[in-house]
Amino acid sequence: MKWLTQDGPWRKCVADYRLFLDDLLGERYAEARRLVKTIDAVHPVSFRMQFAGDPTFNAERLLPYDFYGLSEAVDLWEPEAYGRIGDWEKVKPGHFTAAYARLCDPARPVMWAEMGFSVWDQSRMAPQPGKLAFAARYCADFYRMLCESGADGVFFWWYPGGYRLNEQSDYGILNPDGTDRELTKVIRTEGSRFLAAPKPAAPDCWISVDRDRDARGLFGIYEAVKEEYWRAISDGKTPGLKWRAKPGDATRTD
Repeated sequence: MKWLTQDGPWRKCVADYRLFLDDLLGERYAEARRLVKTIDAVHPVSFRMQFAGDPTFNAERLLPYDFYGLSEAVDLWEPEAYGRIGDWEKVKPGHFTAAYARLCDPARPVMWAEMGFSVWDQSRMAPQPGKLAFAARYCADFYRMLCESGADGVFFWWYPGGYRLNEQSDYGILNPDGTDRELTKVIRTEGSRFLAAPKPAAPDCWISVDRDRDARGLFGIYEAVKEEYWRAISDGKTPGLKWRAKPGDATRTD
């Protein structure tokens, strides 16, 4: 469905539909949170957000939720990390996810709700050594991104290692006997560094974004400003995002 994966003259139609989803989902999730708060006023309420906040996601037949519509409906941002699996170049756009979350509501913590990689080799019915080594490198890169972006936390999927029948996977951060994997050692080292890491400095340069200028939504935003964003970081600056025009802005002229 090119309406979601390409920009074109259908841009306003898609932008209007996104705005409709913002209103619908924000209302429904806010009501769910209200009901939870009637019996538990202490704990923050949110949900695993799958591809929400992923600036590199651009696929047919799936329109991710947008942080913008959920800003009044949740207590914390909970993106998932499955779109970040790979080397550092694949991991680092999580930095932009955090920046976009803060644009939509800087008061909400950014908590990565799921992060992991399956090391299982189905043909051998055992963990693959190469995958175990990759999982450790990937985890180290992910902690780097957490620290540099000022994220507030991460949950790993899954704790105990071993074959999970329903998923045909092994996302465990420990071996089945409780001993360390290479990944476990990274978590012990980098987890402590992450907890002690200072928050990033306040933005010292601002990048204007506009969701409605591209039918691809957040992906379109990222494509438009990613070079400027990473150049600022390379130059030692701390970029922040600001709205050029908020979604559905009735005063826009373009």
